[in-house]
Amino acid sequence: MFDNNTSSAKKMKLKLCPNLTGATCKVDEGTFSQYAGPLKYESSNGLHVMCSEVTALMWDSSGRAIIDRVRSATLCD
Repeated sequence: MFDNNTSSAKKMKLKLCPNLTGATCKVDEGTFSQYAGPLKYESSNGLHVMCSEVTALMWDSSGRAIIDRVRSATLCD
């Protein structure tokens, strides 16, 4: 989940990509006053969940990115 703790609705994008070649990323994008997401990826064996990548973007009213972060969703070796 990507929290919007500003005083107004913002254009936001939250993307979760599993650590698997050719896998489809899950995305929640729009204008939100509270939060984007939550997004969840499930794997029957749990292997591809490790090192999944999360991207969080938030733009101001002029289209300038005020948050642009990419992180691992889980611990990586």
